Amino acid sequence: MRPLQKADWSMRPRRFWKPTGSFLQFIWCPLLGSIFFIFLQPLHAQTMLQVHLDGGRMLKINPVFPEITQTSLVAELSVARMTTGNKAWHPRFKYPEVGFSLTYQRLGNPDAFGHAYGVLAFISHRWIAKQHWELRARLGTGLAYLTRPFDRINNPVNNIIGSHINSYTYIKLQTVFFPKKQTQYVLGAGYHHFSNSNTSIPNIGINVPTLALGVRHFLDSPNPERLKASPTPVTQNSLQVGVRVGYGILESKTPNGPNYPVYLSSVYLMKPLRQKLRFRAGIEAFISYASISWVRNFDIPDEDPFWSGLGTVAFVGAEWMMGRVSIISQIGPYLVRPYQMDHLIYTKSGLQYYLKDQQLHPRNQPFIGAYVHSHSGEADFLELGIGWVF
Repeated sequence: MRPLQKADWSMRPRRFWKPTGSFLQFIWCPLLGSIFFIFLQPLHAQTMLQVHLDGGRMLKINPVFPEITQTSLVAELSVARMTTGNKAWHPRFKYPEVGFSLTYQRLGNPDAFGHAYGVLAFISHRWIAKQHWELRARLGTGLAYLTRPFDRINNPVNNIIGSHINSYTYIKLQTVFFPKKQTQYVLGAGYHHFSNSNTSIPNIGINVPTLALGVRHFLDSPNPERLKASPTPVTQNSLQVGVRVGYGILESKTPNGPNYPVYLSSVYLMKPLRQKLRFRAGIEAFISYASISWVRNFDIPDEDPFWSGLGTVAFVGAEWMMGRVSIISQIGPYLVRPYQMDHLIYTKSGLQYYLKDQQLHPRNQPFIGAYVHSHSGEADFLELGIGWVF
């Protein structure tokens, strides 16, 4: 039996040193902390408290989804401020509201999913303003702790989420009544999404559309005096060059399986289209050790282990700039695919943080970022990166 035991060991995936998925997501916290700092630093603005109660039904987006037994309920407590123009990006986004929220959510099957506790940074943008009401769009992103993730022994029913720590994103469309008064009322709809960015299997994700009621109260006047926008450099006709290197982890397709590192680099051109938007196009190359490990361990003929893990992508995208913080989104086809990858198109979205305001200092800027790589709308892995804009 000894030769058989050796053969079994040789078939096991080789493990590389790497941080766990939860560790990588905790690195997301300093990035979110920097966003909180930018959003909540002292501003010439009015502070408000908000309370929202959402109700909705979890979406069964997979045939093997556990039974949904209850309505999902979300309680949210927020602290926000109205921007007034003391930052260059405020008037470009029509003086948005920024802040952070603490949330509690009872998920649709507490026995399988448990409960979710979240902390998010958000920005609320006014679309329509009338005398007695206004329409706002609100985007929030942060982290959530889920009390009952998948466990092979204690909770095998939850085949949707495999980790306690998850990214948490929501988007809400809100109608605010009596916007000129100190106490205001909110009626809206939202969409909540939980995912661990494939750092732990399973990761089908939790999606909850909701309807919401709320109230918001200003500690001061809700009608602040707004400052004029400060002048910004004219960069619309100039091209900028960006470079970035990144590191991600990719878990095998089985729960509690080994994680594999992914190393990435990209170079791209950017052209400002407006004062708050930059178009980008470039090339990204990466090495996936999941493919390298597969070829090595199964001794695939006519496949070189190193080249089997190499992939390249041509991409186009956009970057929305809000002072030192920006939101990016990219999409593009694979030019070279790693071994066993059957996807043709990739997408990437994430947050970047610059040392200085990008509109005021468009060149020679370092940045850090966190991104989610996806295929067909499903997260593949989480990347942390650093880069430079020339």
